[in-house]
Amino acid sequence: MFTSSGPTFRELTVQALSSIERGYDLLAPKFDATPFRTPDRLL
Repeated sequence: MFTSSGPTFRELTVQALSSIERGYDLLAPKFDATPFRTPDRLL
């Protein structure tokens, strides 16, 4: 489900242990490469 351009396990762990704002800022550049993104056909 995850792609090589998505976040790594370490990045997800750091995000989970961060504040909401900091966590979002850490993952925002790679969010489109995760399975959590809303599919294009639904947008």
